[in-house]
Amino acid sequence: MTIYRATASGVFASGETWSFRQHFNSVAAIGTISGDWAAAIVSMWTDGTHGIQTLYPTGTLLTATSVAALSGVPFREGAKQVAPTSHAGTAVTDSLPEQVCILVSLRAANVGGRNRGRIHLPAPTEDVATGGEMDSTPSARVSTAINALYASMRLSGHDPVVYNTAVSVADPVIQTTKSIVTEEVDRVLRTMRRRTRKRRAVYV
Repeated sequence: MTIYRATASGVFASGETWSFRQHFNSVAAIGTISGDWAAAIVSMWTDGTHGIQTLYPTGTLLTATSVAALSGVPFREGAKQVAPTSHAGTAVTDSLPEQVCILVSLRAANVGGRNRGRIHLPAPTEDVATGGEMDSTPSARVSTAINALYASMRLSGHDPVVYNTAVSVADPVIQTTKSIVTEEVDRVLRTMRRRTRKRRAVYV
């Protein structure tokens, strides 16, 4: 088994970048999992039934996927493959601020923070939410897209996992992996300030 770090990335209309990543346990070669991840991400974005591109303005782009093999303690990236792509959002509505994100919670079979993960999708259009909470139709679309993404990777033999970065009584061996069994989309829009904190202040 090899641990892989798979990433999807893109840009906002301002030129600022966004990304999210997921770790996988797989016996596949890096070229195989890279191709499977690229196909699954593009499907999540563009699928006619559940593609999330309808929730993003035309200025928000999906620009690349990548997969890197991890090794060592702590993990370090080794061989890496990048697959450029170009898919824009299709909505004509303005985007919410770039630090806004759609939070997806990832849960392993056991309880506790060491059995959880999360990914942060980019800021959607301003009309998908009311009072900071996504409406039922767009939130269901995101949930369907995320579930299809993970189902596709599992079907291809790649197990999505979280792992501990420090030892504890519950996890005495560092980098113990736990398989993700559920993905839950939070309807409350959250903030991810690191997406904008590198921008310099612009004073009036």
